Amino acid sequence: MNTVNIKTLLNGPSMAIVSVYLKSDGASGELDSYTLIDPALLGMRPKERLSLDYIAYNFAGFDACVEFASGLTTPTFKWVISEGTNHPIDFRPFGRLLDDSGMDGTGQLQITTTGFTSSIDQGSMIIQVRKV
Repeated sequence: MNTVNIKTLLNGPSMAIVSVYLKSDGASGELDSYTLIDPALLGMRPKERLSLDYIAYNFAGFDACVEFASGLTTPTFKWVISEGTNHPIDFRPFGRLLDDSGMDGTGQLQITTTGFTSSIDQGSMIIQVRKV
């Protein structure tokens, strides 16, 4: 089974910071719409939404795509995170990346990987979100 360790570093009234460690076992395959941050677990009220502020990451051997879970009908904005760049992603200058999952979405921040198939594939992320 792939390893996915998620730890909440800060869960304040308006902001949360989460660390994520991913390690492939070489057999289980890709992560597909795997939830990294669930608003319900952060104690958010139903009308509150997340906005993505910042992602620092380092991936070895795979790429990924993050998005808010949209349900069946509402497409959401996706952000591709490439192994080769490893530059922090700062959405704050653009007003943050607001959860646009719509009425049918869960508001969860999810990851889908590509190339996460070798036992040496691993990565780390620090994710900062706002509660709005």
